[in-house]
Amino acid sequence: LWSVAKQRRIWAPTAFVFLWQATPNPGTAMFYFQTNHLGFTPEFLGRVALARAVASLVGVGVYNSYLKQVPLKTMFTWSALLGTALGLTQLLLVSGANRQLGISDQVF
Repeated sequence: LWSVAKQRRIWAPTAFVFLWQATPNPGTAMFYFQTNHLGFTPEFLGRVALARAVASLVGVGVYNSYLKQVPLKTMFTWSALLGTALGLTQLLLVSGANRQLGISDQVF
């Protein structure tokens, strides 16, 4: 087991996923902001959670259909870049810049 764990191709992706998941999460603060400041209803937030779950299933399907042959390094690089870009869109919502751009709060 130790000989496998010492291999860079094993520990590097494992460390990446661990660090990705260990980063701080603004979940509770965003829930407060969305319900109290933006006025999102529990029904709307439930629909968002459903859409998130469906997107996860679609992601599994896309991976199984198209991404199995893509090298892990490439996949992790693009996942990090896209995840960062999409995560930064929350700054538009919190700052209110989305309204100045004519984008509804519910898009986020």
